[in-house]
Amino acid sequence: MNILLRGSWQTVNVGDIAHSPAILAILKEKFPSAKITLWASRLNDSVRNMLSSHFPDVKIVEGTISEGKKELLTAVDECDFLVHASAPYFVAYEDVKQFYERTNKPFGLFGITCGPDIALDHLQEQKNLLNKAAFIYYRDSKSLQYAKENGIHAKVMDFGCDGVFAYNLTDTVKAEQTMQKYGLESGKFVCCIPRNRYTPYWEIKESDAYNAERDAYNKKMEETDLLPLRKAITEIVENTDLKVFICPEDCSQIALGKRAIYEKLPPQIQKRTVVKEEFWLPDEALAVYKESCGLFGCEMHSPIMCIGNGVPAIVARWREQTTKGYMIEDIGLSNWLFNFDIEEDREKFPKVVLEMVTDAQRSREYVQSGRKNALATYNRMCDEIKKYL
Repeated sequence: MNILLRGSWQTVNVGDIAHSPAILAILKEKFPSAKITLWASRLNDSVRNMLSSHFPDVKIVEGTISEGKKELLTAVDECDFLVHASAPYFVAYEDVKQFYERTNKPFGLFGITCGPDIALDHLQEQKNLLNKAAFIYYRDSKSLQYAKENGIHAKVMDFGCDGVFAYNLTDTVKAEQTMQKYGLESGKFVCCIPRNRYTPYWEIKESDAYNAERDAYNKKMEETDLLPLRKAITEIVENTDLKVFICPEDCSQIALGKRAIYEKLPPQIQKRTVVKEEFWLPDEALAVYKESCGLFGCEMHSPIMCIGNGVPAIVARWREQTTKGYMIEDIGLSNWLFNFDIEEDREKFPKVVLEMVTDAQRSREYVQSGRKNALATYNRMCDEIKKYL
């Protein structure tokens, strides 16, 4: 029984790093006797070491089928089923196409997004292959609806959560070092993550060219988008004895948190607010989140990691982030999903964040209901894989 996982898209953000180990954990639990191989896009030494330490028996292969690397071709030829990891779209379309043309073996997509931000001609190009999938699970209901409306009709199509809800790896040693460095005590702090409308990849990836249009738009929207976070921090500091830890989900948010959040806070609020100065891997991040009272911000995968581990988390989204944020609503946590394109939601946000951390018991009960709904979707996905093994 061999399963090939196609994933590990990039290493500059917590979400793309966490997808593969999260789905590996699901597959290891559901198929304990299976041989699992990870077909990775991008790994650096630190991510590779994290994967190897937690999954020593999982072989990692890289490259493309057309390159003809022996290790990859062996993994492709020996596998019984290919799983495409969670992603913002059908990221590995070309690789899966080559896989299917070479082997005619079954494949499935494990929690992806599909929406108007993906060019319709691109979706039409992929349609023939998508309709041959054993299953496609869309990570939000709006993606599922959009796919159906545009002619996608795979054998099985349903809502299925992003795999990162199952992420459970922790590095407690690094987490303790981080908490000590920033003066954080267990149960006495809240995490906050800012972001721009568009990730400024030109700042964090040498391969990406500067995008003047997106940079200008980010700067135009920054104050509107991040003012609610500063107001929420102020509410927490003024009404509780908690500290606020501003931390990153991607590499660009270290500078953003300092410039657009911390430095714009009043001095008395800064006294109980700290900014993480380094990027981190998801195992360290989750270990810190689990010691917190909760998390709020404009990112998706840190809240997903929190919710999957029973830690309260509030998500703010806007149209540029695709429809993926609606998975929070789909798992029953609509009270913790805010649309920052709407002024009313921006105004309500600080009050709800304060309620999340002050009514801890209610928040823990609420997050557990969402966690249960999210994890249940993995059972359906794995039941489909079982039919082919």
